[in-house]
Amino acid sequence: MVPAINAAVSDSGGGVRHRPRRQSAVGVRAGIVGIMLAAAGCSSNSSPAPIMPIEPINAKPNELAAQNAEFACDLLRELHTKPDENIFFSPHSLAVALGMAWAGARGPTSDVIAGTMHWTLGQDLTHDSFAALANRLAPPVVKEGKSYEWTSANRIWPGIRVNQPYEARLRQSYGSDVEPLDFKDMEDAARRINAWCEKWTQGRINKIVDASDLDGIVMMLTNAVYFKGTWTMPFETANTRDEVFHAAPGKDLTVPMMNANREVLYAKGDGLAAISLPYVGGMSCVIILPDEGKMEQTVAGLSGAGLSALRDSMRPTEAVLAIPKLKARTQFSVREPLTDMGMGLAFSDAADFGGISTDPPVAISEVLHAATVELDEEGTVATAVTAIGVRATSAPILKEIPVFRVDRPYLISIIHDGTGSVLFLGRIVDPGKK
Repeated sequence: MVPAINAAVSDSGGGVRHRPRRQSAVGVRAGIVGIMLAAAGCSSNSSPAPIMPIEPINAKPNELAAQNAEFACDLLRELHTKPDENIFFSPHSLAVALGMAWAGARGPTSDVIAGTMHWTLGQDLTHDSFAALANRLAPPVVKEGKSYEWTSANRIWPGIRVNQPYEARLRQSYGSDVEPLDFKDMEDAARRINAWCEKWTQGRINKIVDASDLDGIVMMLTNAVYFKGTWTMPFETANTRDEVFHAAPGKDLTVPMMNANREVLYAKGDGLAAISLPYVGGMSCVIILPDEGKMEQTVAGLSGAGLSALRDSMRPTEAVLAIPKLKARTQFSVREPLTDMGMGLAFSDAADFGGISTDPPVAISEVLHAATVELDEEGTVATAVTAIGVRATSAPILKEIPVFRVDRPYLISIIHDGTGSVLFLGRIVDPGKK
């Protein structure tokens, strides 16, 4: 039996583009986050990209990754409202974009963001730890095969004069570059932001904002991530066949199912089973399969510490695997979930982002997120984009061979082995839904 999955956690382009120091992989995930700020109411010089963040000596990237994992599970619960829709997002992309916004927050506004995100290290050490985490996620050199590909890009899009210490912090800790925009020309601004997103997600996400989204916006912060990983042991395509996936009571789908008999890291817990499938280079795909009728219980009890404990409890086990091929795309606003999680002040006229600008004063207007995932016999590709807009204020080894058949809704995550950073997280109810 594995430890409870809801264990408590202790307090513990400009782009950062990491190319594998030898080569890369197949299978991709990607995502984009955008934070839009509006102001009441010039610009900075753009810099060459990519920019690598500077890694401070005393940074605590593993502690930050653990705190971000708690936020990831909190957000999954907030999004777990429509049982017939896929949920897939990059908590890492969201955390990076919100970290950039938080760098300009002051007083109670800073406190509510930190509380929602589980950040307890303080402003300076948290930003330093984001810089260190970016470097830890860089693909390593591997002796055989190709390591994963990982790209993370950040940009400030100011339409107002931004305080220089704020801009310097984002350059230093997040590798952000700066591209001034005239937000009064909403069509052109949207075109340029979307082109940047398309570039940094390898063409998988080509739109994060419409021109109408930019009405009243004076600045944007964007993060885009791209992951592509090859399984250490690919699935045989000859063993993939159409099988039934029980999406919901009375709703059966026919999906291509990858089949294999092999040794995997496996754990059996209270109301669930889980496996970890490794990618070349030090990333893993963790699939959690709740027992019949236990999805609500599993999501309700999920925590970052519990997810870490579940992974620690896994043991090499011979298993019969049936894993559906997956292709999914999501795009949504995160403003309401973040407000419900306690960040409402940051979106209000009472917000204090004096570290960004006081003339005009600004507040977060919207947080937009988009993500894609494709998983097949060779590996996984995932992407995500986050855009933040700123407005002006007015278990033991088993003796029996387990069967791990993913023929019903399941949870999936992509995790960096070295830090435990949860790069992607989702609940899949339709593996073939685009």
